[in-house]
Amino acid sequence: MLAIDFQYASKEYRHRTGLEEARFSVEAGSFFGILGPSQSGKSTIVRLLFDYIHPTGGDVLVFEWNSVRDSVRIRQAAGYVPARVTGHSRMTVHDLLVFLCSSAGRVDEARLRELCMKFHLEPRARFDALEDGERKKLVFVSVLLRDPPLLVLDEPSLGLAPFEREAVFAELTRLHENGSTVLFTTRSVEEIVRYCTHAAILQNGAVLRAGEVREMDFLRARRVTFTADGASEAAHALGIVNFQGDDRSVSFTYTGSIDTLVKTLAQFTVHTLRIEEPTMESVLVANRVSEGGHPHEAEV
Repeated sequence: MLAIDFQYASKEYRHRTGLEEARFSVEAGSFFGILGPSQSGKSTIVRLLFDYIHPTGGDVLVFEWNSVRDSVRIRQAAGYVPARVTGHSRMTVHDLLVFLCSSAGRVDEARLRELCMKFHLEPRARFDALEDGERKKLVFVSVLLRDPPLLVLDEPSLGLAPFEREAVFAELTRLHENGSTVLFTTRSVEEIVRYCTHAAILQNGAVLRAGEVREMDFLRARRVTFTADGASEAAHALGIVNFQGDDRSVSFTYTGSIDTLVKTLAQFTVHTLRIEEPTMESVLVANRVSEGGHPHEAEV
């Protein structure tokens, strides 16, 4: 069963393309990440799901409901946490959580207190006194209390401390293991590789790739730089054709195994070695190469 289905959905803004005929689906029960740089179309996808914006072309289905015609049903069935939470209210955190969850029935007060403690929310604090990160956590807690079959989060790490991010993803993992579908947008390659079963890669409003994370080797693309006697020869021994440098020092994007890298370099006299973790830029370069394209001179 599909939880989400984009059928050539597009969105045109006044001066740019927000989404270009996106065609991908999210299986029910998936932990799905949407990865892309700023202005790539991530938030457009999320807003289309809940009919906060209308598609210019194509259709978006959520549990087979049309995002435009059945938006009320979708908003009732799915949980949504925006990148930034705005608004004004003098209600306390506790009262606002009870209000937000009222449509789902009686609120479990013990669970509410547990989640407030876990995410360092003071139940007696007023909403209008909360900082941006605290407001975001409040909305996240309200969604957890509802325990929806589909949870959608736009940039969940934005504005959160590292320990808060860990707590958020621990809860998302629990929901996924209990059968819920989780979809989130991010600029972090590490979050995709660490948590997701499936992902879509976006750039400039286009879906470059969508599928299982374990089949996307380019997500593990690292930037490798080393100096060595015969550095260019060492790069060729690794199967690297495009690289920056000379016979003394080279730099390139690498998608192979670290074990192969180390064993190959052990055959040469290496003076320095730096291996950077995958970044958005290295992933986009590696994806272009895996699709048969060529990196630009500045990217090799």
